[in-house]
Amino acid sequence: LVALGRLDFEAPDEEAFPCLRIARECIEAGGSAMATCNAANEIAVDAFLRGELGFLDIPALISETLARVPLIEPQGLDQVEEVDAETRRVATELVGAGAWRAGARVGAG
Repeated sequence: LVALGRLDFEAPDEEAFPCLRIARECIEAGGSAMATCNAANEIAVDAFLRGELGFLDIPALISETLARVPLIEPQGLDQVEEVDAETRRVATELVGAGAWRAGARVGAG
């Protein structure tokens, strides 16, 4: 780093990197949104690694899962774990059905 002299940072391109937009929207939404986003991402990446989902399809699966799993204000770890389990079930079903192609957005459901 010292040899470089300086580092310049620019605003991220959320069009080119839609998962950044999704994560930002989830942070803004609050509640269980980030837990849902994380669980959906883990299912999406696993499906990609198994050849069941294209890399560029990961954001669509995450978005569709977010649209289908209700946003709640968890009152404890038990509720977060329930959201996580429900998200993984929904995302897994979407992968199997190819239904993620609808590409909904956060808060649409």
